[in-house]
Amino acid sequence: MIKAFFYKEWIKTRKYFALVVIIGLILEAYMFLKLGRSFRFAGYEHLWDVVINKNQFLFSYLKYYPFWAGLILGILQFLPEISNFRIKLSLHLPLKETRIIFYMLSYGVISLVILFVLLSGILFLGASHFFAKEIVSNYLLTTLPWFFSGLCGYFLFAFCAFEPVWKRKLVNICLSAFLLYFFFITDFPAAYEKLSSIIILCIIPLIGITMVYYSIYRFKIGVQASYR
Repeated sequence: MIKAFFYKEWIKTRKYFALVVIIGLILEAYMFLKLGRSFRFAGYEHLWDVVINKNQFLFSYLKYYPFWAGLILGILQFLPEISNFRIKLSLHLPLKETRIIFYMLSYGVISLVILFVLLSGILFLGASHFFAKEIVSNYLLTTLPWFFSGLCGYFLFAFCAFEPVWKRKLVNICLSAFLLYFFFITDFPAAYEKLSSIIILCIIPLIGITMVYYSIYRFKIGVQASYR
């Protein structure tokens, strides 16, 4: 059953999500090509001064990519379920609706985690070629909330998509925007390095998962105004 669910989600998302992955790889390649060019023309001393003394982050092009990756995957997975009324059929399978949604979300989370780990690994290896390990660690900490925003954006899109009442959808969208704001407060290097900040970043996606199940519960009990 799990393989069948994953295969169904893979069929829906494989082409466009592969394009999202390719765009991410091209984006990172562009950043490192630009960084290498800057080192050749401006010199190592100037770039190190910019990074260390002026605290400038050189990989800001990556800032919104994880969020858009999570949002696009959510659209690919859940929009057909809503627009074609497939969610009604899915929820009537001989499984609990909580397990059905868990399988659907698991596919998305696994896909995004694989993508984000790949991009983080490339970022680590590439940045290690130019900078000391302390700077590389700070850079990875700087990108951490951005990758969390991808997971959170994925959950929050499902939260909004499965909500059956349009007025409530608008409230959900506003609430989602408020939660996502915390991931983009600053791109100052290692601004989220405190343990409390990391805990908050972990809690927000968990809140997003809970919200998805709440929307499914509202749909299941018969609040279906937007589907008529």
